[in-house]
Amino acid sequence: MKYMYYFCDNCNLYYNEDEIEDCLINYILDLVEYDFHVNKYFYPLLAEKKDNETKEIEKEIKKLKEQKERLMKVYVNGILHEEDFAKDYEFIEKKLAELENKKIDFLNFEEETYNPQHLLAERDIEREKLTEHQMYKDVLLKLWTMKSKEEKQSFISKFIETTTLKKDEDGNFDIDKINFRSSFVEQIDKLYDKGVVDFPTMLERDGKFEDTRISVNMNNEQLQDYLGTLKKN
Repeated sequence: MKYMYYFCDNCNLYYNEDEIEDCLINYILDLVEYDFHVNKYFYPLLAEKKDNETKEIEKEIKKLKEQKERLMKVYVNGILHEEDFAKDYEFIEKKLAELENKKIDFLNFEEETYNPQHLLAERDIEREKLTEHQMYKDVLLKLWTMKSKEEKQSFISKFIETTTLKKDEDGNFDIDKINFRSSFVEQIDKLYDKGVVDFPTMLERDGKFEDTRISVNMNNEQLQDYLGTLKKN
């Protein structure tokens, strides 16, 4: 079995990848959830609206993924030095993130058959059914643990640029700062403007703060459309 480690330039020590993953797991599961919903409810819209430019983007994505797989094999076999691998891998990941973000631009949000409130309701219904049976986090964990080491690294790199961690008195890691990729932030902004994503926040209720989600504002017509879809289920 091959173990992966991260090297800290400040303390000149190596840290097991699993320790880093455990520290970031809550953020990771939020990203898994986001990625799952985007792929399930938004990207499939491209299937019926692919123009030549969209097809070219997907061809580029496929080529880059194949190139990344070849790069991984060369590195694992000891043919490529770690510094060269890290440089090439980072370049491919940045390019993939840019192309994935570009796909969002080709979603036809103005199409009459597209209804953001219906999609929001369908997403929330699915989430609520799983939450009711205490399965929601288990599903997200399953989606994450099914990934290989390489797939996990690729997934994290798709969303996170850099992370700064610190150790507490007991030697456990705490998150000090996370810098998300600009392409991911831009994608979130676009989808938020279209009313198809929401954000986690803390709200006070009966003197206690609780985790909740805030979506974009809806007018009365949109709200009734959203509620109508919920009532059908």
